[in-house]
Amino acid sequence: MAGPSEDGPAIDALPCPGVVRVARTKCVALLRGINVGGRNRLAMADLRELLVGLGHTDVATVLQSGNVVFRPGGGRTAAISVAIEDGLKSGLGLSVRVIVRSAEEIEAALAADPFLVVATDPSRHFIGFLADDPSSTGVGALRAVPLDVDRVDVVGRHAYLWCPDGLSKSPLFKFAWDRQLGTAVTMRNLATVTKVQALLG
Repeated sequence: MAGPSEDGPAIDALPCPGVVRVARTKCVALLRGINVGGRNRLAMADLRELLVGLGHTDVATVLQSGNVVFRPGGGRTAAISVAIEDGLKSGLGLSVRVIVRSAEEIEAALAADPFLVVATDPSRHFIGFLADDPSSTGVGALRAVPLDVDRVDVVGRHAYLWCPDGLSKSPLFKFAWDRQLGTAVTMRNLATVTKVQALLG
């Protein structure tokens, strides 16, 4: 797949090898840190209403952790992310990062997963969605984390984790993801990503 531009792929961009017209497909917005430990409380009905108000259609949420699938009204994915962030802050008083991926990007991320063969529990198998390309130094630091049974790797703008004993018990839990990689990261387990993919169609 072609690398992302500074502003993210254009919704109305012409197709090129490995990229399908985003205008004909759906996207997913992944909100970070929603409804976790009593912080950043957000009703999914309010999230859906926000997306509709921004001009998007076919809006549906997945679980309560801030995953919303929609058909974009136009613009670039980076601009859509910013618009959702602004709407959350101005309308709902929430300051959270939002990362948007197209259906094709989700499909490609799943296809590139290096741990599909070894990971046996989708609740302990994670994909980290990066807002921008990670720093090479940070990727090196991540790969250098001493691990026993856990595994981690980065492919493009996605980090992949297999933590058979759970992420909270893994050395990767204490890794300074944003600071080290130089970009915002939000994690989803494979069970959630699979549910999102089903809605993206």
